Amino acid sequence: ELYRQNKKTIFWILNDKETAAYHFNDLENFMNSKECSFFSSSYKRNKEFNKTDSQNIFTRTEIIKNLSLKKESKVIVSYPEAIFEKVLVKKEIKKRTLKISIGQEIELESLNEKLFEYNFNRQDFVSEPGDFSVRGGIVDVFSYSSVLPYRIEFFGNEESIRTFEIESQISNNSMSSVEILADLENKEFSQERESIFDFLNSDNKIVIENLLFLKEELQEYFKVIKNNYRK
Repeated sequence: ELYRQNKKTIFWILNDKETAAYHFNDLENFMNSKECSFFSSSYKRNKEFNKTDSQNIFTRTEIIKNLSLKKESKVIVSYPEAIFEKVLVKKEIKKRTLKISIGQEIELESLNEKLFEYNFNRQDFVSEPGDFSVRGGIVDVFSYSSVLPYRIEFFGNEESIRTFEIESQISNNSMSSVEILADLENKEFSQERESIFDFLNSDNKIVIENLLFLKEELQEYFKVIKNNYRK
């Protein structure tokens, strides 16, 4: 009701991942799915900061991108471990975003180099975010902010951009432009980072289930990092 009255982004922090997921599932039942998102940690297991989950990275990247662009307001559900991770500053996100449009003059070689610069992996066939392949005048690329990979075809004056299914390789939705986003959660790079809350506007709201518990959890995560991941 608070969201319906104001239509401003609400960042809702629950005590743990399970509780957050439970409340998010409830929200999905009586809200438009486009109006609520689940901001998860990029890691597979709690307090194990060494193995990432590709699906988690996708959902985080999409939310970070939309917040950086000041897109539509949402109820964003999260939990301590997820907000503990810092994200790339806005200017770095812009640097790691490539927009391609129908009619745009672009050379295959320069596109290939740009994807390498974004740390995409060239494969025979794409299967997960961060993959791309080049076959003749066709470039398949799996952006970190897309559920499906894109197929970009360059044949003289005949150009097309479509999403396609990985298993069947069948193209479906046609589009006039796409944004290819690099991995914003790659912890191997030393770019400047900031809190996810730096992406919120002053009129956005933060709702916390238990502020004292949240503070204690964040302190505990810091201790884990300090004790187990020293260089």
